[in-house]
Amino acid sequence: MSAPKPGRYQRSTPALIGSLIVVLVGIAVFVGLRGLLRDNPDVDPRALAPHEYAAVLEAARADLPAVAPRAVPEGWAATSMRFAPAPTPRFHLGMLTDQDRYVGVEQSRADVERMVRTHVDKDAEQGDDVEISDGELAGTWQSWTDAGGDYALTRTYRRTTVLVVGTAGEDTIASVATALAAD
Repeated sequence: MSAPKPGRYQRSTPALIGSLIVVLVGIAVFVGLRGLLRDNPDVDPRALAPHEYAAVLEAARADLPAVAPRAVPEGWAATSMRFAPAPTPRFHLGMLTDQDRYVGVEQSRADVERMVRTHVDKDAEQGDDVEISDGELAGTWQSWTDAGGDYALTRTYRRTTVLVVGTAGEDTIASVATALAAD
């Protein structure tokens, strides 16, 4: 008995490339249809999950009397949160309002002037003191502005400097300062 004859199909480079193109087009059509037919939830990909918010805050409070709102206001998104431990502990919380305006909470053992230079502007101007009458950090806060439209409030709290800064406007910055809590 003789060996089977090879198939009639001629193997060539152009045929291989053509087959590859057909497969890639098929994959692209599948991915495109899947994307069109999929129900995408309305989720801000920049927002931190509540457990991430709580975990970073808990870690920060081990080294620093870190303050933050107990909850992010309705419609806002906590977009960044960092803590740097000793020897120079620093805490940061960045949020976007429902109007996509930035509000940040910064806290460290650095002095007020250094915090303002770092997080507001090296040429920030001090304004009138602001009285925050409610919340754990009620008292007199210093106000700061810069030429770029940032507004900030600073206050010393348990041997740390707390700075609330952003482009969200004076009333919003003051409301965040009122909402800050150490627990």
